[in-house]
Amino acid sequence: MRNRSRSSWLLLIAALALTALGVTFAALTGEDAPKPGPHAKDPACAALAERLPGKLAGLSRQGALSPGVTVWGNNEVIARCGVTPPEKTTDACASINNTDWVIREMPDHGRGGRLLVTYGRRPAVELTISERSKSVDAVLVALSDAVKPIATQSKCLDQQGR
Repeated sequence: MRNRSRSSWLLLIAALALTALGVTFAALTGEDAPKPGPHAKDPACAALAERLPGKLAGLSRQGALSPGVTVWGNNEVIARCGVTPPEKTTDACASINNTDWVIREMPDHGRGGRLLVTYGRRPAVELTISERSKSVDAVLVALSDAVKPIATQSKCLDQQGR
């Protein structure tokens, strides 16, 4: 009886572990999972992935879910390399460590936060920074430095007359 009870507990624990693993996998690959950009397989994106930090503003890197996509924390910061570069725009633009970022409204996913896209670089890099992030400045400085080796073709601040 004792062995049967022990094996029942082990089966229950194994079933719970597999269920939790399945839920985690579904969460990472489901509808809310970040999708790769159309140019994610560009060699510049592979090189960028090598330069991205393991820790970002105190958040651990969760790795690449798909080519060109890197996540820190619990989707607190998402970097997608290989997105289509923005055209000339009147959207707000910030230059951080010589990397220009166009600041866009966050798509309505009910999460809030900031959406930034590099300007004047091919391939472009898109950052989604959750409203939970307490260190937006640290994130932008670290990722601007990582993006910097992607060749600059134009500057958004120049075209805005600033």
